[in-house]
Amino acid sequence: MKKSLMLLAAAAGMLLAACERTSPENGDGAGGGPSGGDDEPGISVPKPETGEMTDARDGKVYGTVTLGNQVWMSENLAYMPEGEQDTDISWDEPRYYVWGDYLLDSESEVEREMARASLEAYGVFYNWWAAMDGDPAPAEGASARGICPEGWHIPSAAEWDGLVTYLSESGFSSSEEDPLAVAKALAIDEENVWMVDPAEEEAPLETWPAVNPLKNNASGFSGYPIGFRACTGTDVWMHSLYSAGWWTSTESSNIEGLVLATRMYSTDPYFRTGSDFNKGVGLTVRCLKD
Repeated sequence: MKKSLMLLAAAAGMLLAACERTSPENGDGAGGGPSGGDDEPGISVPKPETGEMTDARDGKVYGTVTLGNQVWMSENLAYMPEGEQDTDISWDEPRYYVWGDYLLDSESEVEREMARASLEAYGVFYNWWAAMDGDPAPAEGASARGICPEGWHIPSAAEWDGLVTYLSESGFSSSEEDPLAVAKALAIDEENVWMVDPAEEEAPLETWPAVNPLKNNASGFSGYPIGFRACTGTDVWMHSLYSAGWWTSTESSNIEGLVLATRMYSTDPYFRTGSDFNKGVGLTVRCLKD
């Protein structure tokens, strides 16, 4: 993990991708009470129940975490159909990426090692077509398995909202004044991973994932700021060290042809569940148990 985190250092200056359009009015999460940790008096949050599941397709074992009535993978999905790794872009066909476009079948042993480390640490970056694996966007109240293992599915925007509501109502906010501030509870608790934009360094807030990161991750969700793979422009891998995000199975109601993704930023206390994304963007997947 530490080796692969070093891969992100070269991406520290990246800017937000051109194909991301966030809708603030639809993107705010719904947070809860402080998630400052056991060393802070007067703070009590439910201890998440953790476990494991095995993907029968490739034998990979994933951590899981139970939050309320939902069971989530606590790692990004890393299932790659054999021979399907891509480096090109498509807005209407499935694409599967490894962070940095390191090739798993490269002639270079060093590059193969980098690809394996990236895959192990961050999972696969899927465009929406690959994430859905041929399934259409489900009707309200239904679910789509997509690329997830049997018995699991791609979370809908409503299910992501349910996660945030649980955190809100269960005391996971990093702010006593703002119950919406749950990003720290979902962000990985490692130093030198979440970076602060130089433009915002003068006024850091304790509610940001990038500030006092060892107080992050009260939920056990373990979100890493690995950005996403852009679907247009000259910069391919965008916003690493500054943002995390995962696909939903829900199509946008704001802009035809776009879909919703979740977003979490290094300098934002909120977990945002209503960001409009082009289907060609490469983004990670967290599966939710049926």
